Amino acid sequence: PAPRRDHPAAGNAHRVNLEPVGDGDPAVALEVTGLRIHLESADGPLPVLDGVDLRLQAGRTLCVVGESGCGKSLTALAVMGLLPIPPARLAGGRVVFEGVELLGLDRRAMRALRGSRLAMIFQEPMTSLNPAFTIGDQLVEAIRCHQQIGRRAAEGRALEMLERVRIPAAADRLDDYPHQLSGGMRQRVMIAMALVNDPAVLIADEPTTALDVTIQEQILTLIRDLQEARGTAVMLITHDLGVVAELGHDALVMYAGKVVEAAPVETLFADPQHPYTIGLLGSVPRVDADPEPLVTIPGSVPPPNAFGSGCRFAGRCPFAIERCRAEEPPLAMLAAGHRVACWRAPLERHVGEVAG
Repeated sequence: PAPRRDHPAAGNAHRVNLEPVGDGDPAVALEVTGLRIHLESADGPLPVLDGVDLRLQAGRTLCVVGESGCGKSLTALAVMGLLPIPPARLAGGRVVFEGVELLGLDRRAMRALRGSRLAMIFQEPMTSLNPAFTIGDQLVEAIRCHQQIGRRAAEGRALEMLERVRIPAAADRLDDYPHQLSGGMRQRVMIAMALVNDPAVLIADEPTTALDVTIQEQILTLIRDLQEARGTAVMLITHDLGVVAELGHDALVMYAGKVVEAAPVETLFADPQHPYTIGLLGSVPRVDADPEPLVTIPGSVPPPNAFGSGCRFAGRCPFAIERCRAEEPPLAMLAAGHRVACWRAPLERHVGEVAG
């Protein structure tokens, strides 16, 4: 079939291949397969992402979790075409959005998609917003880059979006500069900017970082409400498992540049099967049970130049055997919708081997 005529990159069809690829499943908004990213260094290429697979479905939230440095944000930047090349280098894989292979697009076609059908909320709004321009100017620019409308109509659309993200006195905020707004207000502006062109996919990279608890709750509620109203597919990057439980439909756990477990959120919390996932869940304090010592994961994440040939978690894993240190486990289906990269799964068979 021919590419959709209303696709934002259709005007670049003479420059890039926009023939749809993949299985054409309309429920799958974004599919990443075997994504591998290397970083150039004095010691040679470092495999910072290695074979990442994910599927983001329309109207659902996929939460990507893991500690700092595991590759969550790198995955998002690769999808958005924002990785600095060099030092980053695509070593393999595919990113398919609405049937179009993104990794084959030229810069012009990618810019047509980015901010339109594919949008992102970054971690720190103060460094993402331009301090030299007003909030209104930046919203209007985002609108007019992707929509053929006049400035007055764009200003009306910008005001509408600020009101939708519940910014008080929104008309007055249009003339404010970023430094005149609080952290929570700036994050709301970033959400408004990301959603102003009705994207099919929204990537939110730790959108509540550095915000106080009450503002965090407001931001998360806002994202959920807007998603329900628009049917947007959301990829939420976070290290907060409470956020995963509250907002997520599906979850992906990453460690040292690899996906180690993927499952519906309810399954992941009820039956975690990778030792790293169990460690993450055990490190979260609970208020609905008697106080118990929190679980800690011994050791630290190995650097990319020391991954070795086996499981990257083996040196910290209480379940590890010799095979774990010698062979890298594949991300295999354990049960319907539940995949895990562990030679020892299901772990219930071996729980007696672990002290405590």
